[in-house]
Amino acid sequence: APAATPAALIAPAAPEGKAWTLSDFDFTQAHSDASAPRGRQVYLAAGCVQCHRAGLEGGLIGPDLTSVASRFSAQDLLDHILNPSKAVDEKFRLAVLTLKDGTTVSGTLEQDEDPVVVQPGDPGAAPLEIAKAQIQERQWSDQSPMPSGLLDAFSRDQVYDLLAFLTALKPAGP
Repeated sequence: APAATPAALIAPAAPEGKAWTLSDFDFTQAHSDASAPRGRQVYLAAGCVQCHRAGLEGGLIGPDLTSVASRFSAQDLLDHILNPSKAVDEKFRLAVLTLKDGTTVSGTLEQDEDPVVVQPGDPGAAPLEIAKAQIQERQWSDQSPMPSGLLDAFSRDQVYDLLAFLTALKPAGP
C-alpha cells in the first residue's frame, strides 16, 4: 500500500480554525492526556517536518528540534511556534539580496563564497547560485521563514499533543 501523505495522517480538528495565542493555553496544570504519538501526527500534518529535523527525520531549513525540550519549556516552545519571528536565530535568518538587474532573491545563505548559494524558503526548492558581482545590496530579514498560524487549523488538544511530542524528543545514542 502506498504511504499516506502527512495531511492524510490527521485531519485538523478545529473546523473553522482559531488564531491561537499563548493565553489560550494553560501551563499551570499537567496535561496527562496529551499524547506524543498523536503529537507526531500533528507535527507531520502541520508540515513542521518539511523544515525541521526531529530525531532522524525532517528537513534542515529550520532548527533541529531533537533536543528542543532541553532548551525550552513547553510554554516557551509554544510561544516560539505561535510567534515565529519573536526571536530568529542568525543561522536561520533570511538574506534578502537585491541584484543589479533589480530582481530580489531571498532565502538562507548556504554559501557566502563566490558564487553565493541561496536556499529559497520553499521546502524542496533548488538552491540558487548567484555571482557576487551580480549582488547590489544584501539585507537580513527580521521575519522568520516559518509562517505564523501553522497551528490555527488544529484543536487545543492537538496543540497539547504536539507539545507532548516535541518535549518527549531525545537525541539518539548513549
